[in-house]
Amino acid sequence: DNGELLRLISFSDILSNIEEAYVNQLKSALASRVADLQRSEQSLNMAQALINASMDGIMVTDESGTIESVNPAFTVLTGYSEREALGQKASLISSGKQSQAFYDRMWQQLKDKGNWQGEIWNRRKSGEVFPEWLTITAIKDQHNNRTLYAGIFSDITERKRSEAIIEN
Repeated sequence: DNGELLRLISFSDILSNIEEAYVNQLKSALASRVADLQRSEQSLNMAQALINASMDGIMVTDESGTIESVNPAFTVLTGYSEREALGQKASLISSGKQSQAFYDRMWQQLKDKGNWQGEIWNRRKSGEVFPEWLTITAIKDQHNNRTLYAGIFSDITERKRSEAIIEN
């Protein structure tokens, strides 16, 4: 106020203050990113636990029908281990009971609507043919610009037996 010089600020002091503010902003941004990643990891772990706990068989394939993932129930229902299934075509469990026209209609609906649901006959590793209720959902992967297909199925053998008894 009285015109006296209080202190000198050098260019080095200015740079040091800017650098400190920048480092503090980076630390804050990194802390926020770490928290976001932890929440994402928790969500992924929960989703994986739900998939593994499901009593329904789950198979994920790529656009060409190559199996990329299966859950433990898939192994129980089909008899194929995860190692045996991964990298194979989904036709690994095909019974041959459905016609090509059936599959053409199924794939057309998947392309048009993004999902298909119905009864289908498949084959276990043992060779036993069994009926299943199958739901297939197309999943768009925005990062890799591709479509995955998640098939969720349950063995309906007992239901079919009950229907046959009722019908008789």
